[in-house]
Amino acid sequence: MGPELDRASHAKDPQRHQTLRTAKASERAPTQYGLDLGRRLPCSILTPAAVLALQRIAGNSSVASVLEQKPTLQRDIGWEGASKEGHAWNAKGGRQEVGGILRLPLDGLAVGLQSKTATAYKPDPTDPTKWIPYTEGTAVPGLSPESATGKADTGRAIVLLPQSLTADDAFSDKQGTIDVVIFLHGHTEGTNRPFAGWRALSTKAPKNKYRQGMYKEDEPGNPPVRDTSDTAPVRDVALDQAEQQLEASGEQRTIMILPQGGLHSQFGKGGDYSFNSTDFVGKIIERLKAEGKLKTTKGSQDIVRTVSMAGHSGAGTTLSAMAAASVDQMKAGKPPPLTGDLVLFDAINGDSQLGHFEDWAKMRLDADLLALKNNPAGKRITYLQNAPKLRGYYSTGEDNGGYERRYVDLQNTIKLWFSQHAAELAPLDVAGCLYENFFVLNPIPVSHEELMRGVKADQSRNEAGPGGGDAGTILDALHALHPQFKTCQALPDLTVPDATKQPSKHRAREGAHKGAAEEEKTPSAVGH
Repeated sequence: MGPELDRASHAKDPQRHQTLRTAKASERAPTQYGLDLGRRLPCSILTPAAVLALQRIAGNSSVASVLEQKPTLQRDIGWEGASKEGHAWNAKGGRQEVGGILRLPLDGLAVGLQSKTATAYKPDPTDPTKWIPYTEGTAVPGLSPESATGKADTGRAIVLLPQSLTADDAFSDKQGTIDVVIFLHGHTEGTNRPFAGWRALSTKAPKNKYRQGMYKEDEPGNPPVRDTSDTAPVRDVALDQAEQQLEASGEQRTIMILPQGGLHSQFGKGGDYSFNSTDFVGKIIERLKAEGKLKTTKGSQDIVRTVSMAGHSGAGTTLSAMAAASVDQMKAGKPPPLTGDLVLFDAINGDSQLGHFEDWAKMRLDADLLALKNNPAGKRITYLQNAPKLRGYYSTGEDNGGYERRYVDLQNTIKLWFSQHAAELAPLDVAGCLYENFFVLNPIPVSHEELMRGVKADQSRNEAGPGGGDAGTILDALHALHPQFKTCQALPDLTVPDATKQPSKHRAREGAHKGAAEEEKTPSAVGH
């Protein structure tokens, strides 16, 4: 059925959220003559005579297990030349713990942006249908003293890792696999932006409502207080609160990867809009193993269950290109760039991007319908719990960026698909669950830059969400991507405006919405 159906055929591990146990001494291999055979030892400490003696005592297989482990390559976690102000978030030796989540800045990566320059585009003043490429730098000293790339122009990223995944038995057969979410940042081209991606804020940058330090650990019954020692904050901790939301989700077997990109959200090696999520995840997993953070000999293909893509604002260029390429690859019977879920935060920046997301959603819905028909009734809900999903969020508060119309259009296209396939869906009895997997109408009454946080920048997320729970769109997305369907609700009203009955790419292009935070500044083919 293809890789997209193979991924969803695995039932959710019933022990996904089980607390990781610590190995007991009795579970380790026996100790013989002072040598713990449960440990891996460098062969340099054993003489040939000692090896022969051990073989007689413990057997060949036990001795082989002691000798086979190669020395672990340890590197200092942190970015070369990163700011040491405040908590030194990205520097070597800087703060890593945010509650139960480790924030790990990785440098020297052979994936992601690996250039001091990048390619951007601007409209041709003589022909508005054409685009002119130009080269720009990746530094933005008014926002951060840190570089977008590492030493010798290598890639950089931040990894958010639940501390429970660092346990010795975190990847035993009983514990199962992990999920990975890659989150791409938006534009960072000037001081009008709050942060330069995941780079630490310059202490010289003027403070505003977005550029504040993190909240201290909240105390029950007391209002949250800013950490005044966080003088060089980072966006993911202080503004978006990605670490805090990952921990609050309870998804102890999910890690998040935050690649550092260029000024206009370029994440490709040479500063373009290409992105290979499979390669990126593979390199990150191997690096975490080399750092001793993941204690397993298994490769990413064995321990990673799903790779989901998410992004804010200008990241829509890369994500829409991946969506378009996925449609083309699936038609050709090849693995698609998007293999898992897709989450869009104010990230539909023009009608061509909208068209790519519409085409991807319809392709996925077609694949899901076929899979549901081929699954017996008792397995359809399990399939939908694990199938790739589409989730969207858009800001509606002050300085919202004007994204609402395209999210409404995307949901109307999804509604139209359900109307057109009503007769096929009816006997399957799971249409409501399928519809929940493709839902993008999530308006959030905040500004464009506050969207991931889910509340205003000066407001605590604690108990500010629906029903008195914690707020946060990252938190909501993590829950939505791991549904626990019991029964399926009835479909909503599927009536859509007449204008939506034609795909958006055939509708008149009116250009970017007036006031949009990120206009569609690249030709639709870029990054395919």
